[in-house]
Amino acid sequence: MILDFKEIPEAHIATGKQDTFEMFARDFFEELGFRIIEGPDRGADGGRDLIIEEEREGVLGKTNIRWLVSCKHKAYSGNSVTDKDDFNIKDRMESNQVEGFIGFYSTLPSSGLQKIIRNSLGEKGRIFDRENIEKIIIEKNMKSLMKRYFPNSLKKYEAEEYKISNILDKYTPLRCKNCGKDLLEKDIQGLNIIVFQGKYIKGIKYIENIYWSCKGNCDHTSRQYYEEKGLMDIGWEDIQDLVIPRKFIMWICAILNGIKRGNVKYSDEAFENLKEFIIIISQLIVKDTTEKEKEKIKLLG
Repeated sequence: MILDFKEIPEAHIATGKQDTFEMFARDFFEELGFRIIEGPDRGADGGRDLIIEEEREGVLGKTNIRWLVSCKHKAYSGNSVTDKDDFNIKDRMESNQVEGFIGFYSTLPSSGLQKIIRNSLGEKGRIFDRENIEKIIIEKNMKSLMKRYFPNSLKKYEAEEYKISNILDKYTPLRCKNCGKDLLEKDIQGLNIIVFQGKYIKGIKYIENIYWSCKGNCDHTSRQYYEEKGLMDIGWEDIQDLVIPRKFIMWICAILNGIKRGNVKYSDEAFENLKEFIIIISQLIVKDTTEKEKEKIKLLG
């Protein structure tokens, strides 16, 4: 789980924030495009926490469906929501004059409650449990909602999120030198490599060529091509490892130390390739450039 629902205050302790889970539900459905007919309040709620309206468009025009939303926040106990927690559902729907029921839970419904909702309501009954809620929030990138109700979870999520930064004027792919595939694509992370080639002469590494490619056939083809030109592999790195910020810094420092000591020398072509590689993979390492920073860069020339 990415979202820690314990970041939302408990619902049954009078701290002044006991309505937060209901407000979260309101904002969640509003962001999904529902219209809020009746929101949370602390009075007698008539067996509902929210009443929301969904607009559906069909062949014969638009129809509006009203849903009763029942919020149960049991994340602190970890207990499932049972039919004793959510009872008389059909009577509550009738008294609130709605067509559908939504159980909005920070844990999971019990099997008994699921069976009741499924058998008595069919398509008119829906359950949003913690996993459904999280999946929708992540897929629809509801970061404003996360920032308000799950600030600590958002920080952890952003730290682990696969994201291309805006440091370059436009996104620049890292093309495999053999097949042309973009090696920065998320689904091939761990399947790509950068290789340094050259010769050893009197204890000094002479780097004549640097290439990056997919592992496997592409790497084998490139290596064979350059071996025929008399170059041997002198070093290599998994690109997946180099986009870890700390590893990237250590790698850059090792390159600088080799140049300073004079035991590693680069041909002009290899050095240009190295600079190109560093610039392109930086899109996965450094933070976004703010508008204020962009303006300052213009002033600095």
